[in-house]
Amino acid sequence: MKTPGVVVSATIVLALVGYLAYPLFASEETRIRWVLEDSTESFNSTYLADCLEGFADDYQDETLAELDRELLTQALRVAFMREIDQQTKEFQMRVLMPEEELQILVADAEDQATAEFRLHLEKRLDEEWRPTWELQVTAKLAKVEGDWRIRSSSHQTLFGTPPK
Repeated sequence: MKTPGVVVSATIVLALVGYLAYPLFASEETRIRWVLEDSTESFNSTYLADCLEGFADDYQDETLAELDRELLTQALRVAFMREIDQQTKEFQMRVLMPEEELQILVADAEDQATAEFRLHLEKRLDEEWRPTWELQVTAKLAKVEGDWRIRSSSHQTLFGTPPK
């Protein structure tokens, strides 16, 4: 008969192995979803490096020809500094990416993909989050050194205006 300590230990070890192995067996769609979610969460947390990690070094926006990774970096840096409340030190913007509006199509070769999704940018005004800009995004992704990265994107404004 096995002692309860051995059973509990074995269960914990199996759970830990499963938790650590899960990313190895995740589908390409799931891996892409993680990249997009991580970029969104990093924006909301004002983590510039993590926000940009989802973008390839040669990223180019197709809607705004001048918007590349370098200009995106500068724009995020300005937003992260400008939109901090001086008293509370809280970031006054957030972006939401509703999961139900995310569609991912991985090419047959599994090294190219397209993701279509909506982004909702909100700004805190008078202690309330208010929508300021909603856009439909099409992102083209590629595997770069084994990880998914956004190579290019285009967008269409559905509501509001981009932040200045």
